[in-house]
Amino acid sequence: MEPSINSKQLRVLRPLEDVTIIEGGSATFQLELSQEGVTGEWARGGVRLQPGPKCQIQAEGHAHHLVLSGLGLADSGCISFTADALRCAARLTVREAPVTIVRGLQDLEVTEGDTATFECALSQALADVTWEKDGQPLTPSARLRLQALGTRRLLQLRRCSPLDAGTYSCVVGMARAGPVHLVVRGGYQVLPGPGATVERKVSVLSELRSVSAREGDGATFECTVSEVETAGSWELGGRLLRPGGRVRIRQEGKKHILVLSELRAEDAGEVRFQAGPAQSVAQLEVEALPLQMHRRPPREKTVLVGRRAVLEVTVSRPGGQVCWLREGAELCPGDKYQLRSHGPTHSLVIHDVRPEDQGTYCCQAGQDSAYTRLLVEGDAPLST
Repeated sequence: MEPSINSKQLRVLRPLEDVTIIEGGSATFQLELSQEGVTGEWARGGVRLQPGPKCQIQAEGHAHHLVLSGLGLADSGCISFTADALRCAARLTVREAPVTIVRGLQDLEVTEGDTATFECALSQALADVTWEKDGQPLTPSARLRLQALGTRRLLQLRRCSPLDAGTYSCVVGMARAGPVHLVVRGGYQVLPGPGATVERKVSVLSELRSVSAREGDGATFECTVSEVETAGSWELGGRLLRPGGRVRIRQEGKKHILVLSELRAEDAGEVRFQAGPAQSVAQLEVEALPLQMHRRPPREKTVLVGRRAVLEVTVSRPGGQVCWLREGAELCPGDKYQLRSHGPTHSLVIHDVRPEDQGTYCCQAGQDSAYTRLLVEGDAPLST
């Protein structure tokens, strides 16, 4: 016969504590009661736990233990212990394992005009990386190709020139592969045979000049080369530009002209003109217009205790930064708050809403702001 529980005298001497682990690991929860031989139930997210290969439940005297192993991200949630009218709970947080680099980059030496390929391998397939040259981020272009093949990450640089020589790195999270060196050797000159013509070397006579403009305005770049019959190409931020839409390209003798219209904040970057081995580089700076709120959250939003609340606003352009505040205090991302953005839409996600979360929330975008009041209904579950 099981010993009886005197619920009026049953107390928690040592409560459960929150546990945070990396996915794939194990979590141990333990508490100590004022009485021995108490029979209780463990639950995760309100679902009763049963002993098994990944769930060990043990009771010794006043102490009760729960060990969960082989945990994944979806196992995060509330862990509770219930005995008669007594309930004690804690939070289990399973974090994603950090991505590591399992195979690094190698130094390369190529001949001018050839293709250089850098490759490294990661510990996970789903991970975003940033490639850098001489410490500056790289973006894909007509000559620069970035690939993700499973856990492999590749940078392929076609038609290498001496300007491509330098140090290259691959960065993922806090891990870095490199820097490694790319050396570009000079190509070979073929001597012309009888009656053949020698191609004249193209050089830049007038360099590009950097331009600063406001969002919505236009910008013009001009570069003059030494030869009239010379084809050239334009790049913006590493992307090859083609005529059409907001881009106009024309040639007047030795002068090559690029006209960009209706500029956007994201157009800012490096402008490059290339004609044969000759090239010129300048910067385009775009002053963004003040950020404004387009869609404001409802004046009031009601959420049940324990649920998730989502407040959403839309601003005047993508890429803008907003700030969320509660009762005048700025909110930071973490287990409680999650800040999301997708294009011009920004969201504040409040997890596991409690009665104390009720209040006024504000989203600030530039000089504009929007307010909403969060109402919380229902009672919080009892805990000791």
